[in-house]
Amino acid sequence: MSCELNELWQRIKRLEDRRQFDGEEYPKQLVSFPGRLGGQGFFPGGDGLWRANPADTHRPLFPVCDIMIVGNDFGCLDNPDLRSPGFLQCLAKGFEDPPTWKIKDTLLRAMLPAEHCFFTNAYLGLRTGTKTTGPSPGASNLAFKTMCREFFAYQISVQKPRLIVCLGHEPRRFVAPILFGKRHIWGTELSFPALDRRCDQIMRGSIGIHGQQLTPVVVVIAHPSYAWSTYAQSPRTFHDQQGELAEIALLKAAWASAIPGEAR
Repeated sequence: MSCELNELWQRIKRLEDRRQFDGEEYPKQLVSFPGRLGGQGFFPGGDGLWRANPADTHRPLFPVCDIMIVGNDFGCLDNPDLRSPGFLQCLAKGFEDPPTWKIKDTLLRAMLPAEHCFFTNAYLGLRTGTKTTGPSPGASNLAFKTMCREFFAYQISVQKPRLIVCLGHEPRRFVAPILFGKRHIWGTELSFPALDRRCDQIMRGSIGIHGQQLTPVVVVIAHPSYAWSTYAQSPRTFHDQQGELAEIALLKAAWASAIPGEAR
């Protein structure tokens, strides 16, 4: 196991050991992970590392100073529905492969170095219900949200990403106070077209960690599970492109901005 992943999992364990939610590790409707996936899986249910084959248990190198992909949360603990299996079902086969992982195709089309991506989540824990979409059940709990943001800042300190890609509005609103300040427009309820009209599509965040100021490039794209409806209902434009092509062009431009002057 890489030392970076070990640090991250140990930090989660210390946060859980606080038992600050009426003596429990997590607020109601959330529980801790009962194990870890050996194959493909967003962190913290898996190692969050790139695999061409989801079932591959070989662990690639941890991508320091590269790209962080941020989803909402891992999903639920137990759901036998094969269209949206729970963590226990994924654990039984060793990996997860829900629609969220369509992000791999998008990254390849944008010609980003996908093997240098760390796939993680904004919110910790697993849902005890079977719903896997929408806000985390703990998102309205201020102490829980503070704990998750504390851990997210720690993830940034470990990975030091040059580019952060938020998958959808939930992680976009989650990262806003960490990278842009409490009253930034990114923290509000806005559609993609409205957001694009009111701020730059390629943002530069800032976070001070251990006396060092990190300034990652930050973008938000449609969540892969809802991309088709987003492109139909709230189409984006970027560099004369629309919809999916606009977001692919956005990712290319964001990575170029993150690594100015480097070979691509």
